[in-house]
Amino acid sequence: MTDLDYLKLSNPQKMLVDLRRFFAALPGKIGNGLKNLVIFVSNFFKKIGSAIVDVFRTFVNGDWKTKVSYFVMGFGSCARGQWGRGILFFLFQTLFNFYMFNPDASQSGLYYLGKLSTLGTVETHKEGRRTVYGDNSFFILLYGVLTIFFIIAFIYTWYTNIRQNKISEEILKSGHKLKVADG
Repeated sequence: MTDLDYLKLSNPQKMLVDLRRFFAALPGKIGNGLKNLVIFVSNFFKKIGSAIVDVFRTFVNGDWKTKVSYFVMGFGSCARGQWGRGILFFLFQTLFNFYMFNPDASQSGLYYLGKLSTLGTVETHKEGRRTVYGDNSFFILLYGVLTIFFIIAFIYTWYTNIRQNKISEEILKSGHKLKVADG
């Protein structure tokens, strides 16, 4: 059907033609969408795999400052004179550790992750005249999901810390000096 023939059609006929074209193209669109999804997932896992390999290689081939930075974020940056970056990495790790392993167990990230599958098991009940409140499923869900995002942010920041140490080490090995902030 030419464009001129299409324009001569009445509105209900145009709608039927458009509907037929839509359903004729639908299998191809779904197939392309699934193909693109498979390619995306495949590339995502390839990048994750290469990042993991890079982390292991950096640990094996890195100097002692880089190796310590695997456990104490920011140590390598501070040891190389990049104090600002090193302190930020260290503060982020301290904040993460404090939130995840808070001495007040009911306020820690691990507590909310543990309760996330059930959204709480303790019901509100009365003990004499006093009401004892149970688990609040809204807060468990909220803080549980936020904890997952915080863990993802920590893993990304930890990887950035390792990558920065690797780059700094390579710059120093090439005979150049690192850029450090003037105070």
